[in-house]
Amino acid sequence: MISLKPIQDLEYASIATQNFPTLASIKSALNIENEVMWVVPLQDVPKLDAELVSFAQNFFELNASLHYPQRIVWIQPLTPELTLTLEEAEQILGLIAGVTLLEKDTCLDGRECYVVGGTVRQYAMGLGLQWLQKDLYKFNKKSDDQVYSWLETSQESSKAIHFIELPENNEIDNDWYTAVSSLIKKLKKQNSAPTLGVSLPRVPTVPDTDFSVALEQLKTIVDSEKITESLACQLVDSEIEVTDSLSILKFAHINKLSFDFSVNHLSAMLPYFAQGAYIPLEFDLRIPAFYKSHRTTVIEMPRWNNWISNYCEFNNLQAVFNPEIVFFYKLAIALNRDIRELYLNQLNSNPELNTIWHYFNVYNWSVNSTKILRFLLISIEEYLNIKVDFSFFNQGYLKKYDYLNSIDFLNNLRQQSLEYSQPETKTILAEQINYHQYLENRTLTPDAEKLIAILPNTLGKTLEIGSGYGLTAQKVIQRTSEYIGIDLHEAQVEALNKLGGQGMIADMHNLPFEDNSFDTVIADNVLEHAYAPQLALAEIRRILKPQGCLYALIPLDYKSNRYQLKAHLWKADEKSIHVASCLAGLQVKHMEIIELSKLENFGCFPSCQGKVCLVIMEAKDVAINPDFSDFKLNSIDGGVNKNQISTDKDELLNLQNKVIEIVAQGILDLKSSFQEEVNKRDKIIVDVQEEVNKRDKIIVDVQEEVNKRDKIIVDVQEEVNKRDKIIEKLSKAKLVEMLVMKLKYWYHELVKK
Repeated sequence: MISLKPIQDLEYASIATQNFPTLASIKSALNIENEVMWVVPLQDVPKLDAELVSFAQNFFELNASLHYPQRIVWIQPLTPELTLTLEEAEQILGLIAGVTLLEKDTCLDGRECYVVGGTVRQYAMGLGLQWLQKDLYKFNKKSDDQVYSWLETSQESSKAIHFIELPENNEIDNDWYTAVSSLIKKLKKQNSAPTLGVSLPRVPTVPDTDFSVALEQLKTIVDSEKITESLACQLVDSEIEVTDSLSILKFAHINKLSFDFSVNHLSAMLPYFAQGAYIPLEFDLRIPAFYKSHRTTVIEMPRWNNWISNYCEFNNLQAVFNPEIVFFYKLAIALNRDIRELYLNQLNSNPELNTIWHYFNVYNWSVNSTKILRFLLISIEEYLNIKVDFSFFNQGYLKKYDYLNSIDFLNNLRQQSLEYSQPETKTILAEQINYHQYLENRTLTPDAEKLIAILPNTLGKTLEIGSGYGLTAQKVIQRTSEYIGIDLHEAQVEALNKLGGQGMIADMHNLPFEDNSFDTVIADNVLEHAYAPQLALAEIRRILKPQGCLYALIPLDYKSNRYQLKAHLWKADEKSIHVASCLAGLQVKHMEIIELSKLENFGCFPSCQGKVCLVIMEAKDVAINPDFSDFKLNSIDGGVNKNQISTDKDELLNLQNKVIEIVAQGILDLKSSFQEEVNKRDKIIVDVQEEVNKRDKIIVDVQEEVNKRDKIIVDVQEEVNKRDKIIEKLSKAKLVEMLVMKLKYWYHELVKK
């Protein structure tokens, strides 16, 4: 158990550190005004590796008793017996709080320590009700009294966002208009300003005309009921491609819809999570965003930034609404040093187990923020078919959620989207410098060697973005007429200057060069650090001469939703790379997926599952329409791979299953090793039992001998008793004989007289 307690000024001295010597200093770091601050007492912190799992479990159990916006602080002294990492400490506190303080420090007694603090997590959820056309007609005919009465009395209905499906322009009729009008009148009786949205059965291909008739009629109804401001949201309920993003956002912008809930929840892979390092991008709908237009214009368009859960998937709700449960068990594996050691031993004999390396190393794990915002979407058809019981909102793991009305939910979404979507550029650049300090002593990576191998012999005037300490320059500077490199640190500039190049400090989103001034641009694992990839690519296109080329390596972080790299800001895949390049005026000439494990580069970039995209882009005079019809993967030798990038769900599932099989095999190998240990233990138990049985048999034999001895003693005693009786009889006979003799003597004496 962890006995949290609020700390007072006099008590803080026992846990004070050099960076936080006073209670005021720690309160300032946690931005505390009047909020309660809980501290983990020193006697409750782990002191050995063997205590880490139970400590994390005790921490997890605190979730039920703590409340937002309370603060929590954990100061962990370090010892040789405790191999806890700073990232693991972040994950432990992250079970119950959004971590806002994470530092390595020194206790006042000289011991090194971690200072970890944050705000207890807030949980909030909203509800969406989807009215398909067929459901509207049912409702209008009052064929189901249950829905009719529920709308008039249900608190859930009054708090929900109501998404009304729009028919195609050529499908609309008077019945639809009448049904929608009737529905809105019923909603208004319960809530004078119900929150409405539109549900689209497909992606609008022509945003300014698709569904326009139905939308105008809906607006007419809304205006007549004097609830104009309530039409706020849209939901595209179909399979969505990356190329659909701009159409969906343009539809919302044209029709003044403020919020977009178009998450492709039908897809087999949905790797994005709400609280991660990755920054929203305007051209990729799979990421929540505000719609950004080039350098200056920002159109407010909060997108839903989390899982949309359907009620019919109720069995999965616990994993979605209470992710800490799954996360705790995952963390328990990583904190168990015995399991980690066993895994490392297995890895030596089975290199394929590198695919689960980051089950045991947490430094690239995502961490939940201070607020968890969830959205539950229920169609009226589901309500009719399965009789939704809304009492589940007050049960079990959902008790900790604040069930928000639609206005509060959208305000929360807007605030979260703003915080998440508008990063501070200076802060990002400073963080990038901090994240890449390790590069000073690094050698050229195998994928970088492959990139260098496909560069032409003559590169002309060349710019390297992210030139680092000159590893690439050493290999290719002789092939160039002029070599310029940009990065973010003075030491990197000096390193390139020593090699004969020209180093500069610059941001790839705002390159300090003239238009059409470079023949070649090289970006080795750099573009994923762009906070606006489309803008960075547009800048590269601007400075490239016509037919000039960009040679780049980009890790495919879209391949996994389990991990994040804090230094990476673009969660790229092949399609989003293609779309972003086309929008920037660059044409993909060559694309190849490199598997780092095949280059014997293990345990790196778990967010991309060890897959990096090697791409060559050529500068074009105009922006290119993103069209997948001729989009193919090229092989390294310049030939064309006939396999077009597929959007087929089966292919994605096969890929996913392949990864699962490898992971499952690794787990089976671990289980096998555990079983060997269990078998050894069982054999020891059997051997011990045999010895116990032998001992018991000896005891039985001895007992039998004792029993025989006791029987002999009894028999001897009986003989002794018999003898004693005989002796007694003989004694009595002898006495009688002596008495008789005495009497005879007396008789003879009497006779004589």
